[in-house]
Amino acid sequence: MIPGVIETARRLMLAQFDILLANEESVHAGRVVALHEFRVAMRRLRALLRAFRKPLAGSDAAAIESRLDRLSVSLGLARDMDIWMRFLRSPAVTRKMAGRAGWPAFVARQAELHRRKKADVQRIVGGRAWCAIRADLDRFLREDLRPVAAAAPAGSARDVAIKALRKALAQVERRSAIAPAYSPAAVHRLRIAVRRARYLAEFFSGKPGDELARLGRRMKAVQDVLGDVHDRDVQLAHLRRQRARIPAALRAELEQRRRRLILRFKSVWHRIRLPRNPSSSSSSSYS
Repeated sequence: MIPGVIETARRLMLAQFDILLANEESVHAGRVVALHEFRVAMRRLRALLRAFRKPLAGSDAAAIESRLDRLSVSLGLARDMDIWMRFLRSPAVTRKMAGRAGWPAFVARQAELHRRKKADVQRIVGGRAWCAIRADLDRFLREDLRPVAAAAPAGSARDVAIKALRKALAQVERRSAIAPAYSPAAVHRLRIAVRRARYLAEFFSGKPGDELARLGRRMKAVQDVLGDVHDRDVQLAHLRRQRARIPAALRAELEQRRRRLILRFKSVWHRIRLPRNPSSSSSSSYS
């Protein structure tokens, strides 16, 4: 039997919640990959809560999404430092900065900031806020939504998702006018819109070659390069906040990499054709 709208949403969200639980211990232990997987599952869960906002009206969905958003921001600071330290310790940067005055002291200072952010993650994941969200999510997905789903009228979850995807793609198109400045804020807004569209396309794609699967791959290609630009923007902003003397060559390296990434984005975006009306007719596990 094909599940209804709310039951489909519940199953999809439960899968993401299970990923959170599977990575929780490793996140607390400070594992970088686990933190990344944890945050991705959290973003995907939030995307589903937003996409099914109307069918879930009257439930705790909106409040839970807001709490997850705040938690994600806090964890994002640590993830930014993970990426920053990987950049500073990369072979290319190490070779470029070798022998420059103040470089070892600068890296040591950044490593200490990184250590503090990792300690923050341990406090967050082991703290009351996450424990409360985890308990509320577990109850919401495994208990509260079951009777609601059983009593809900028949409907197509895919139709709900396609409608949300059309809105997401319209937002991508509106936010894509970022030339010629390519400001950090504009890049960030476009990246978020692209990511939302990608998640919805991936959730409801059927066969690997269907329309939504192809759209998901195109959105991922754009998101990846925009994510790299965003990382450079975060790192440049981090440098501006530093009180210690910043090696000029480091700032120049970041700015040069950002310029190259913008060129790559232009190339990727030039090949993108956004569908005006993504179809709900192709096969999927959920209809």
